[in-house]
Amino acid sequence: MHVVTLIMTLAGRAAVAQDEDTPFLVAPAAEGVVLRWAWPEGERPLGYHVERRESGGPWSRLTAQPIVRMRSRADARARLGDAYDRYAEMLFPANPLDELADPESYRSLLLLLADLEPGVAQVLGLRYDDVQARAATAFEYRLIAVTRRGETEVGSGGPVVAGSFRQAGAPDSLQAAQQMNGVALRWSTVGAFSGYHVFRRRGAGGEWERLSGPPVVVFTDENGSGTEASPHYYRDSTATAGDTVTYAVQGIDPFGRSSIRSDGVRLVVRDVIPPAPPLQVTSAVRGDTVLISWVPSPDATVVAYQVWRAAARDGPVEPLGRPLPATTRSALDVGRPAGRLWWYYVTAADAAGNESTPSFMAVAEVPDIEPPRPPDSVRGTGQVGRLTLAWGRAAEADLRGYRVYRASSPTGEFGLLTEAPTIEPRFADSIRVGADHAFYYRVTAVDSAFNESAPSATVAVRPPDLTPPSPPQIVAVAPGEGLLLITWATNPEADVSWYRVRHRVRGREAWTERPDSVIASTRTDTIPNLPPGELMEVSLVAIDDAGNRSEPARPMTGRPFKRRPPPVLEIRRQTFDRRNGAVAVEWETPPAEIVRLVVLRRRERDTTWVEVGSPNPAARRFEDRGVQPAQRFEYAIQAFDRFGNAAQSRVRRVSVPETGR
Repeated sequence: MHVVTLIMTLAGRAAVAQDEDTPFLVAPAAEGVVLRWAWPEGERPLGYHVERRESGGPWSRLTAQPIVRMRSRADARARLGDAYDRYAEMLFPANPLDELADPESYRSLLLLLADLEPGVAQVLGLRYDDVQARAATAFEYRLIAVTRRGETEVGSGGPVVAGSFRQAGAPDSLQAAQQMNGVALRWSTVGAFSGYHVFRRRGAGGEWERLSGPPVVVFTDENGSGTEASPHYYRDSTATAGDTVTYAVQGIDPFGRSSIRSDGVRLVVRDVIPPAPPLQVTSAVRGDTVLISWVPSPDATVVAYQVWRAAARDGPVEPLGRPLPATTRSALDVGRPAGRLWWYYVTAADAAGNESTPSFMAVAEVPDIEPPRPPDSVRGTGQVGRLTLAWGRAAEADLRGYRVYRASSPTGEFGLLTEAPTIEPRFADSIRVGADHAFYYRVTAVDSAFNESAPSATVAVRPPDLTPPSPPQIVAVAPGEGLLLITWATNPEADVSWYRVRHRVRGREAWTERPDSVIASTRTDTIPNLPPGELMEVSLVAIDDAGNRSEPARPMTGRPFKRRPPPVLEIRRQTFDRRNGAVAVEWETPPAEIVRLVVLRRRERDTTWVEVGSPNPAARRFEDRGVQPAQRFEYAIQAFDRFGNAAQSRVRRVSVPETGR
């Protein structure tokens, strides 16, 4: 729930600014008055001042210095205490650019944390506690933003009676419902709460324990007019079957203060978890009897098995007799008619009546199992728009007919072309005019019991193919570390078998074609070993299975980059030069790829580095004259290549004596 939305919904309970850019909330505290606000969208102020007045009197400034965001980890740790480790990664990201990648989302998340943790609001410079306000006295407040253009009033609120805080009422409408994977909780989110804590106790007189680590946050829609349509807001997956548990919820307001705990909802946890199904269900036919066997369920709670039978894979099913004891491993289905398929699966049940999901199905048939011989002498001829097949006539007396199958490749999936078996030993297949790839055919024989023979030998039939594919279409060229990744759309022609990728430095005449073809099912290729920083043009051609090449694709450009850091340039020697009153830092001759150096200095045990110079790398020496006497300093060198990649040396220490020279 966004903090700005919360502040605007609290207008009936505290004094709120009317400025939509900087929402400002003033509310009584147990001691004094507490103030909260949010950053405006866009450019943030440099800081804020808080002013107060009593009953229309003159304004007095409460802040000697502007309230600003803490930039020191030490200050933030001192303010947050044990909570620092929970929020440090958000308040001080390892990569400062992370905040710039999605500033709006980052801003919203920080404001939400400020709602839930008062210390975070103070670290962010978005809270002020006026503990000096006289109790039982009404005050007005205003918020002054400090910008580069001066000071501007951005919010006002009041009057608020200091010290008149009363704990908010509890969330209501708490519901608890048991599900397969725990107890699901939902409650009414009507009210000005930023988040919630969930509590549980076991038995009638057990102690309340907090289940939620971080607060549970329920987000509203963009207009703040409705709650999220989730079926539950919190799930307790640790409840144990047989336990009697009571749940309660406590709200957290934008100042991080807890409401009264809600009324408890009592629930007896039942065993609703079914056992695992049995494994490896198999069938075997003996005359007109089907033997169904299985491996026991790995679940030790199983007390019975039930075998189910169906005349079709998708049902309906019927139980095969009564449930069988847990020690049973097989069952018999006697008197099955021949020539039909029967489908079987097995379920397991526990003592609580929970039934498992069905096992994998086993299929059985009491069949006429003698298939005809496969057709022989299959041959084909191709014309434009039509392919003709012929084969030798089968000799079986109970022959029903022939089935013809076709595939687009010899190893592809063969689809049935003849829904009803064809009687004559020939077949004409109409194909798309202009098709120019081979079609692959197999023929089987089918008897009166629908026994199907093995397929005939595969025959390839191809119409004339003289048409090249259309030029491919490049979708994207993505740069990488000394490489480019090219992605293209699949050609519309079904007979495209390969692609060949080409590249060149932009402005040059000749193309370099990749030595390996890319199979048609692949739509990406990586071009390695490219010069970083060079603008490259990339294209490709499509090749069909007749060897026809398309025109090249319209080129796209990409620039490979280099992000590997240069070699570390270590400090060879660091000494204090008494004659010059300076610390001399020396290094070895740098490698050719290093184009810039930055010398860093900090006092020993400090955490902040100071840039003290950017000498010529070839100088191999730098003198730092900005040191103070009787101090111990640490130095490091950052080396940069022409791509801006940096590597930092190990830290070296040097002491400056008392006299300085």
